[in-house]
Amino acid sequence: MAVPLQPVKTFGNGNGGWINKLIFGDNLQVLKALMDDPEVYDKMISEGKIRLNPRTEKPEYRLEPVKTQLLDSNWTDVPGYTFKWKYPTENSEQLLERIIIASSNPGDLVLDAFAGSGTTGAVAEKLGRKWIMIDCGKLAIYAMQKRLLNLRE
Repeated sequence: MAVPLQPVKTFGNGNGGWINKLIFGDNLQVLKALMDDPEVYDKMISEGKIRLNPRTEKPEYRLEPVKTQLLDSNWTDVPGYTFKWKYPTENSEQLLERIIIASSNPGDLVLDAFAGSGTTGAVAEKLGRKWIMIDCGKLAIYAMQKRLLNLRE
């Protein structure tokens, strides 16, 4: 799933790119497998992929620098609400773009049962999705209509 993110420069944990989380946190089996085959372990040390931490003597692996960061469940890099269309509960287009890209494909149908200002439908339209919007408020119907008509210009 390709979700567009703002580029974030990451390089280890402030320890020069060396980290021990993989070995001692999530995948202790990796270290155990390496220890079973000393030749592989020695080769990884000689290639600079694994080292013993000079202070703790615990094995660490090299974390290569990357320009993107994996998406987690805390989306603090996009705003939650905006007031571009002056609607009280309007969600940001960035947030809905991420949700729609992550959960549908072009040509899919997107449903918003509480459409409000029509942000979901507008973003779905821009991303090549079909959409259904539902709302019973007169202000919501007016806001959706105005927004979608402006989208075509």
